[in-house]
Amino acid sequence: MSLSGLVFSLLLSVLVTECLSCSPPMNWSHQTVEQRAAMAHRIVYATDVGHQNVVLNPLGASYDGQFDVHCVLKGEEFQSNPVSVADMGIIPHLCTAHTVKEGRSYFLFLMGSEEEVVTVHEVNYEIGVFDDLDGYRDIFDREFEFYSRCLGGNSPTSKNANTPVER
Repeated sequence: MSLSGLVFSLLLSVLVTECLSCSPPMNWSHQTVEQRAAMAHRIVYATDVGHQNVVLNPLGASYDGQFDVHCVLKGEEFQSNPVSVADMGIIPHLCTAHTVKEGRSYFLFLMGSEEEVVTVHEVNYEIGVFDDLDGYRDIFDREFEFYSRCLGGNSPTSKNANTPVER
């Protein structure tokens, strides 16, 4: 076998392995954000304040995200702030990407503790990072009183056109 044929075979086997590892379990079905929130270990509203341990990979970059937690909607409070969340960005072996931008706020489903590694909780094999958009604010307000707990009761007077797309 030629060198180019060997390289092609190796790349093909890696791609097939990666595709198969991200297949949902048999009988899997999509769940709404509300359903997944009910099963999440911890839900926080936080702002990305930086990235550490950046590692480049063929699909992009992975990193530890540093988040200034404004409030905890579900689960235990963190003892320190900012909180480091591992496996952010694009991780080749994970089925979803957790790409965030510095200075932007998010709702995050998290698992782990400060004594362990804190990671995004992919409830039902689905994304656990949600942009700070009015639609998500409304969902988290209905389920966890986001406006009163995190913003002192200040709900928007007019709706923003940036409503979430169901993930």
